[in-house]
Parts: sequence; structure tokens; C-alpha cells
Amino acid sequence: MNRYLYNTRSEQVESEDLILFINTCLTCTRQTEFYENQFNQELSVNFVHEYILANYRSLYALTLASGINDFNKALIVQNLLSAGSPDCSKEKEEEALLINKALSSLPVNRVFKLFKQLQKHRINNRRTRAIIKNYISARENHAFDAIKYKSKLQDISRHAHIDWQTEVGHFLFNKKYKQYQNHLFKTYMEAHYSHQAVYRLPYSIAEGFAKKHGIKKSTFLKKIEPNLTKKERLRIQNSVEKEKLTISLDFSKVNYTPLMIYWLSLDKKQRSVVKNKFLLSLDYHANLFKERLRLQNTSIALVLDRSYSMSGSSEKKRRPLAIAFGIFHLLKRLAKSCHTFWSTQVTDENYVSAHGQSNIASPLVNALSTGADTIIIVSDGFENDVTGMTAMVYKLWKKHLCKENSQKVLHINPCYNAENFDVKKLSDDITTVGIRNVEDLPTILKYSLFADGSYSQTEFEEYLRKQLYKRK
Repeated sequence: MNRYLYNTRSEQVESEDLILFINTCLTCTRQTEFYENQFNQELSVNFVHEYILANYRSLYALTLASGINDFNKALIVQNLLSAGSPDCSKEKEEEALLINKALSSLPVNRVFKLFKQLQKHRINNRRTRAIIKNYISARENHAFDAIKYKSKLQDISRHAHIDWQTEVGHFLFNKKYKQYQNHLFKTYMEAHYSHQAVYRLPYSIAEGFAKKHGIKKSTFLKKIEPNLTKKERLRIQNSVEKEKLTISLDFSKVNYTPLMIYWLSLDKKQRSVVKNKFLLSLDYHANLFKERLRLQNTSIALVLDRSYSMSGSSEKKRRPLAIAFGIFHLLKRLAKSCHTFWSTQVTDENYVSAHGQSNIASPLVNALSTGADTIIIVSDGFENDVTGMTAMVYKLWKKHLCKENSQKVLHINPCYNAENFDVKKLSDDITTVGIRNVEDLPTILKYSLFADGSYSQTEFEEYLRKQLYKRK
């Protein structure tokens, strides 16, 4: 690879900074990692954002179109609004489009949290108020938002000078008003006094009333089941099991990465009970990725780290291993062929757990010997059995055995390393990219072509702009 050669030193620095920033935005969420505390993560990611914004504002904004994670999307929007509008009208228009598209792609709770941050930091320029008003007016169910996010919506409305002309205004700011026509507001008011009304509310709102009325958890979960969303069904499975209840959960309806994390949280006996159902759902999920990945003609060898550090932290429990496990099941179903080599031996992959040292070099040797088109390593990058051996193996293979451009080696890392403002590499010569969710894999593989020098920065920017204007 590396067909693209930098014309100037400044061009090289700019590309390297952009790669570092996108890796940060793909991986970091300011949460504790196995080897890093939350303070270091926060300090590191804030510094990277401030540095890129100060030096490459248009690239900073354009990163919103690159498939980065929700946390970093929100932080970029907050920083752009804090910095005021660009002077150039073309940049101003593009930035507004990027911000609006980013907001529409984020979960509403994260957007409201972002708006609260804008209020906290007193960012209240005309553009900020207009963007908040546009977002709120585009929401479909204002009554639901008002009930679920009442205090946030009150603060946001005051901050952006929103003049509600509907019952929402009464609900937010007029405590004396009781004559609601909207059924959700009426049910909400009844739920203060009626147990039956509680079960007509969405789960997230009804939960608070259930505690207020002292309703037994088992009774509440049983009666509220018809109102549960697919995410809520997955999230409360542990509570349901503690209450010795059963709430139906369709594995094909929940998102792929949360499903992997849930599966790894089950013990061996629980996995055995639902194994067939789980494997069938994976076929369904794999079909959803088929068009975006297009790996029917690609042979792949996987090197998967399942060392103890892949168990994650208290905030990212089992997520790193879930990423490796999810990629394994996905590529096994979609690639022309897929050989898998774990850092320590696994009898049945479906019962995998985080255990042992990080031995990446030995499975890498096995993976290289398969002659696969692409070798993908999924690891947090903390190799300790033996430290630095992977870099040595790769260097020797590249020098003596690799036919030119015949095989590609890619390291995918689900953990952010605050110390070097990037994901931790196993070797400086192996292209390393970050990842937060398995669902981002198609984006990650495209981005890796830029990271390994197959595409220039200009080509990458053109690709991002195509993504931006595709569904304008």
C-alpha cells in the first residue's frame, strides 16, 4: 500500500493529525478503560479536540461525516457552536449542514444533554438558538419529550427563548394548569394517584411512578411488559431474572453490539439454553451488513485477543471482548473464508471469556501462514506475552516472506490510550484504527484505507463530503 506520497512536511503532519483525531473519535467516550482512569481519558480527549479545532477547523467539522461515535459527535457540535460561525459563507453553510445532520443522528437524550452543556457554558449566540429551535420543532412527540425530559426541556426552552404555544408550555411552566387534552399529559397527571394509569405510560416514565407508589418490582415488570421497547427488553433482562420472571426478547431485534455484550454476561448454563436462538439471530444480523461490507471475494484470517484486559472496565464491562466476538461472528458469515486464532486457545467460541495473557505474536504467525487476503487483529494493544514480539514478527514477515501488496494486516483496537492521544499500536508498521461498536466496521474498513496511505487526504475529504451530501 502507501501509494500516496506526501508532497510537503506540513501535508504529512496534517494527515497524521487527522488520523489521530479520527481514531480518538471512533474509540474514546471519556469512560474508564482497563488501564486508564476517567480523569486521564477526559483530559486527553479534550486536548485533542481543542488542538484540532484550533488548527484545522473545516476538517474538525467534516469529521462529523466520518461515522465517529455519538460522544465525539456531541462534543464537536458543542465546540463548534462555542467557537461561533466561520467567516467564509461556504464553510458556514457546510458546518450548519454537518451540525444539523449530526444532531438528527444522535439519540435524543444525548442531544438534550448537549443543549444543557450549552446552557451551562452560557453559549447562547444566534446560531446556537436557531439550531436548538430547529431541532426541537422537528421532534415528532413534544408531549413525550416534555414528560420524559421535563427539567432539561424547561432549561433548554429558557436558554433558546422557545415560546411554546401548545399544552407543552403549560406542562413545563404552569403548575396550576390541569385541563389537558393530550392523552399522554392526562395519563401522566392520573398516574400521580392511580396505579392503573402507571401501566399506560412508557416504561421509562412509569418506572418513577412505580417507585413512588411502592409497587412491587415483579408486579410492575409483569404489567408494563407490553410497553417495553426492544432496547428496554434487553436492558432489564437481569432484573427480570432476579424476579424469576420471563420477558420475551427477540435477539434479531436488538442492536448487534449490545447483543454481544449481553451474551458475554451470561454464564455457561444460560448460554446453552438460548444458544440456538442466539446463533439464528446472528445470521439475520449478518445479512444486514452484507451489502455494506462486500467481503464475498475476500479471505480473512482473524487474530483475536481474549486476554484479561479485554474484559474492559466498570463502565465498559466486557465491551472490548464483545467487539472481538462480534467481528468473529460477522466475518465468519460474510467472508469467502475466515480462519480464527485466539490469543489463548478456545474450545467453543460461543463460550469465550476474557482470560490469560496477551499472546498476539503466535496467533499472528498462524494467521499469516493461511495466505488470507486480509489479516485482522482485534486487541487493546497491551501485548505482554512477549512484549513487542508482534512488531518483530510483522517486520520479519514483511522483509522476507510477504509478496508485495499481496496481504494486508490491520489492527482494530476498541480501547483508547490517553497517554499517547490515540489507540495503542502493536507495531508502528501495522495500520491501527479504533472502534466503538461492531456496527461501525464498514466505516472502519473504509477509513483504514486512508490510515494506511492508500488514499490521500484530499480523496478522503471528497469521500466525507459525498457522505454528507448523499442524503441532503
